[in-house]
Amino acid sequence: MNIVISINDLKENCTGCGACSLACPCKCITLSPDTEDFMFPTIDENKCIGCGKCIEKCHIKHDFESNKCFTPVGFCAWRQDNIRLCSSSGGIFSSIIDSLCDKNTYVFGAAFSNDWKSVVHIRCNSNHYSRLRKSKYVISQITNSLYEAKSELQKGNKVIFSGTPCQIAALYAYLGCDYKNLITIDVLCHGVPSQKMYKKHLDFISKGREVVLVDFRPKGNGWNARFNVAFSNGDVYNKDQMHDWYLYNYFQNTFLRRSCYHCKYSTSNHIADITLGDFWYIEKYKKEYANEPGVGLVICNTQKGLDCFKHLEGIHVEEVDSDYYSYIYRSRENTYNRNKRDQFFAEKKHKNTELLEKFFKAKVFAIDILVKAKRIVKKAGRKD
Repeated sequence: MNIVISINDLKENCTGCGACSLACPCKCITLSPDTEDFMFPTIDENKCIGCGKCIEKCHIKHDFESNKCFTPVGFCAWRQDNIRLCSSSGGIFSSIIDSLCDKNTYVFGAAFSNDWKSVVHIRCNSNHYSRLRKSKYVISQITNSLYEAKSELQKGNKVIFSGTPCQIAALYAYLGCDYKNLITIDVLCHGVPSQKMYKKHLDFISKGREVVLVDFRPKGNGWNARFNVAFSNGDVYNKDQMHDWYLYNYFQNTFLRRSCYHCKYSTSNHIADITLGDFWYIEKYKKEYANEPGVGLVICNTQKGLDCFKHLEGIHVEEVDSDYYSYIYRSRENTYNRNKRDQFFAEKKHKNTELLEKFFKAKVFAIDILVKAKRIVKKAGRKD
């Protein structure tokens, strides 16, 4: 088997999980960034023995859907204490951890690094999981977490593993089976930009100031996405997605990983026990919930997930028909338009990120002036 050709054929769908490198008995696979700063496997052909174990552990080659025999059940839910204000939406992730955790439980999930300049996938216990709360619109590398989670499961310890849908798929593919002492939680994922893109943007807006907080979902004014950064000198950067270069391009799908543009987990094909997300447009379900400080959508995809969720305490919960939340799944039939992405990375070859940010800032400024001018003209016309 020509393993090098096989892995290269998978590159368009590769999510960079690193399960292949863990499975390789010769340790001849390493992960390194490509020209777009996303991690991909590279094989040392001189060491490869062609055993194919890397391909066996690749989640892209697995058909998880064929093993699914449970009809997902959806809920509208939120936590009934102040933890909800420290969470992206309803605070249900924290409730799950609180309900399941004991001294022999390990929680895996995405957290900001200590300097806030990257996002890491870490293992922690029930006393330190607060770092895993909140959305991080950045890719996290899960290779070490896959190895550590398998080790803890084999010891008989309980593991709660959270991540994007493709990261959960990578975990199951790497494990080769489900474990009774494993609960998996994924999210309604929009896609993932690279670590380097995030760091460059943070450096651009920091201008040498020390960062003490990054929050993509501050709740000072609703619970929509904002790029909120606090600095040690007391300064604050707080922009919505129409005024922040990173968020704007994130939601315009211009610099996501290639695999995100045809993700097979982007609709209802979630394989985690529980899927968590924001219950956007909650007013379509119940208008009186529109002013709540965050409402969570919880979808139990397995019986294990449903049993876990039904034992949670201290939450408001209502079962909802899938008609109320099916539109929250990507309405793109698994495909984003690649044109914007191709244009972005083509332009990035000739202009650095800082220059692109300055062009964006000037464009937004001009648009804001135009909008204000139109308002003034419209107001003056009313007076006449």
